[in-house]
Parts: sequence; structure tokens; C-alpha cells
Amino acid sequence: MNESTTPVAGRSALLRAAVAGLAVIVVGTAVITGPAVKPTRAILDLAAATYTTAQSQAILGTDGRFTILLLGSDARAGGLVSRTDAILVASVNPNTRQAAVFSIPRDVVNFPMTARTKWPGKINALYPYLAKKYGASSAGRRMRAIVGNALQVEIDAYALIGFTGFRRLVDRIGGVDVYVARTLRDPKYTILVNGVRRRVTFYAGWNHLTNQRALAYARIRYVDSDYARARRQQQLIIAAITKTLSLGPDGALSGLVAASSGVIRTDLPLVNAPLIFAMVQQADLRNAKRVVFGPRTYAYSAGIARIALRLTICRTWIRRYFPLRQPGATWLPPEPAPVETPVPTP
Repeated sequence: MNESTTPVAGRSALLRAAVAGLAVIVVGTAVITGPAVKPTRAILDLAAATYTTAQSQAILGTDGRFTILLLGSDARAGGLVSRTDAILVASVNPNTRQAAVFSIPRDVVNFPMTARTKWPGKINALYPYLAKKYGASSAGRRMRAIVGNALQVEIDAYALIGFTGFRRLVDRIGGVDVYVARTLRDPKYTILVNGVRRRVTFYAGWNHLTNQRALAYARIRYVDSDYARARRQQQLIIAAITKTLSLGPDGALSGLVAASSGVIRTDLPLVNAPLIFAMVQQADLRNAKRVVFGPRTYAYSAGIARIALRLTICRTWIRRYFPLRQPGATWLPPEPAPVETPVPTP
């Protein structure tokens, strides 16, 4: 797959923006810079593109699933090479409608790089290392290969985006609704309200999140733990996808283009954006399987603020919810029913 990082002119720019927007929705975080792109008829026409079996195979790979590595960088606007404190792998099987996502905590150490070597530091520093050693253009693909090989899962693409643009995206889709099981009051995280810094609180029950509060929900951790924060990030991803899909292809794609006209690093195939969107629409998100590979079931302590994965147990979970091979490795949207032409009454 060809890597995409910056907008170009014409139809390619529209395709790039659509894919970037889709990746933003899937991961729930983004860096958005530069002027907004005004939705046009050409953007809306992407949703009505003609799909091919070859496109489907390119997206689904050999296991019949679309699986993407999602890297959320803690870089502020203007940069992408920084620690990746959010590391998730999300997958959709459009034939079975099964969806699943797992998170790798940022404090994981000794992560397998190859069959013989391990990354000694925390995994959130692995991407910056790869970018420095091999260049940013290939770091994401190397990270995708490392995670896929270590956990024995076929990963079709990756997307690296930063936290600071998430609030703009959420506002573009009218906010998201999340259910909070208990009231959360973070003692350290603050947001700017009418020029004044205030601590953030999320009350038990349904919360409608926009702008800074949506970003805060994905980032607070002193109220509980990194592992609970990872579960909240998964919750936000599913809420954002659900909200976007409810807008329909035309509304969603045009809104995503307007919201994601800046910088994103991904190897998602640009021309397949509408088909990926259609595949994600098939997902049974309400029953998506979710897990954070944290202690004690999936990891064990490896020192202060350091954990190591129980790889055999993690791989067992993946084999159950990301089956290694699925029948029907292609999927295409059903053709629309032909419109009957009224017969004039004699």
C-alpha cells in the first residue's frame, strides 16, 4: 500500500481526505491542520463508487477481515513523531458482522521485535525509535509488521494520528454519547472554560461529549488507571463510529473530509475509502468484543510502571475473536434494486 501524508490536488485529495477521515473515526483521535475542505458533489459521489472483487481482496487480505493498527500519538498539533500512548488493533468482518478491538497498554516492555529480539523499553517509545532509525515514511509499516507478527494477527493497514484534533472531529459529527458507569472526577486534568482552567467531571449516566470534554474523556487516568483509560478510548471509538454511520454515506464522507483536511500518516488505500466505509457499516458494534491486555489475566508486573504480556493468553483471545482464516475472503455491497419505470396508463 502507498503511504499518504499530505494533501494533493484534485480527486486524489478528495480520496485522501475521505480515507483520513475514516481513519480518524476509527481511532477516535486526530491531528487536524490547515484550512477545511468544502464538501462538493465529487466528495458525495465517492459513496456511490463502483466496487470490484480485487478491491475487496486488497482490503480484507487472506483472513476475510479488515484489521487496522491504530496509533494515537501524544504529539501536539504540527508533529506526529512522538510517543504512541494509545495502541489499538480494531477489526471488522463484513461477512459475519463481527467486530473486535484490543488495546496494548503503553507500559508494556519486552515486546517481541523478531523471533529472537525484544524491545526492552516501553512499547509507547517503539514507534519514535522506528521513525528515527528508518524514517517516518516506513515506521508505521514496520510497527504494523512487528505487532502483527508478535500477536499472530494479520493487520491490513495502520493509521497514526494525534490527540489534539479529536475535539474538532467530534464537533463535526455533532458530538458523541457515552455511558459512564460511575462519576469520574480527575484530580489533575483540567479544561479551559470561559478562560478559566477547571477540573473535569463526568457524571454517572449518559454523557454527550463535545470538544475538550471528549478529548478529556480519552485522556484522564488519575481517576483510575491507564487500563481504564484504554477502555474509555475503545468506548469513544465505538461511539464515534456509531454516530458517523448514522449520518449515512453522503453526510458522513462530506463531514469527514471537512474535518480531516490536514496531516495524517496512514497506508490505507486511498481509492478504497468508500468500500471500507461500507464494510464498517456492516459491523455489529453493539456487540463488539473489547479487551485491554493488562494485568493480571493478560500481563504481569515487570517492575515499577512496567508490565509484560502473557503472549500465549493474548494470542488465544485474538484467535477467538480475530479468527485466523474466515470463509468468504471477499465482500461487496449488494447491488441496489433496479428502479421500476412507471408504465404510462393508456
